[in-house]
Amino acid sequence: RRYAEAFLGNGSIAFIIADVAAETGVAVEDIRGPGKTESVLLARDEVVRRAREAGHSAPKIGRALGGRDHSTILAAEKRARQRRAAG
Repeated sequence: RRYAEAFLGNGSIAFIIADVAAETGVAVEDIRGPGKTESVLLARDEVVRRAREAGHSAPKIGRALGGRDHSTILAAEKRARQRRAAG
């Protein structure tokens, strides 16, 4: 993690993806890829939530997550926030 912070910056989307991957055990390639298993979707949604909280735009996050549309990112953000609120 310190390596990632030093070279990626802890607010960059790449850092957030790497951090979530390390926390969840889901590979970075899977988070950025087309997979739709529950573990991948949960990890991807968490990346979106953190990236939006860090101030990144939906289109920028979509590009970092394999070219996803901004509306997909907004839907993922909504799911992640609802999941977090439900506790």
